[in-house]
Amino acid sequence: MQEFTSSRDTDTSDEIWLTEHPPVYTLGLNRRGVSLPLRSDIPLVETDRGGKITYHGPGQVVVYLLLDLNRLNLAVKPLVQCIENIVVEALRIYQVEAELIEDAPGVYVGKRKIASLGLRVKRGCSYHGFSLNVDMDLSPFSSIDPCGFKGLEVTQLRNLGVSAATDEVTTQLAHLCERQISFAQLKGFL
Repeated sequence: MQEFTSSRDTDTSDEIWLTEHPPVYTLGLNRRGVSLPLRSDIPLVETDRGGKITYHGPGQVVVYLLLDLNRLNLAVKPLVQCIENIVVEALRIYQVEAELIEDAPGVYVGKRKIASLGLRVKRGCSYHGFSLNVDMDLSPFSSIDPCGFKGLEVTQLRNLGVSAATDEVTTQLAHLCERQISFAQLKGFL
């Protein structure tokens, strides 16, 4: 992502990358006051995204948004709102009511976090993105303060009674990203 972003020019097409990661803790740029993981069997990677610490693993969809914000005339805060709306809409497809919490980026079901986000903008281009817990081992979250919030509980679609495969959810998120970002730009939302 860093290489793609640093080498792109005004003619470079925007891209959306969808993936799953092997088990890994990632530590964002907002590291002040972060407690490091209590376990050592999962690697910790320092990254240049916003936010604090989170966990990624199989069964979690990770979406990287590599967008030229200048060309799209997008600002960061509305982009964050658009990302949260994408996740809320995706969850609605599976009859899951989600909510947003003031000053706590991400998406929640009840008070449990189901989706995290962290972005970075360089030279007017965004990278990194968001993750949605689908059907994964949530136990590694108990070794950290997810997103820097002590005692924050996390959840996933499987625990909410949704049996959708990760690939299916990935496809839904891809379509929603393409549609929402284009719609938001056309409507002047971003």
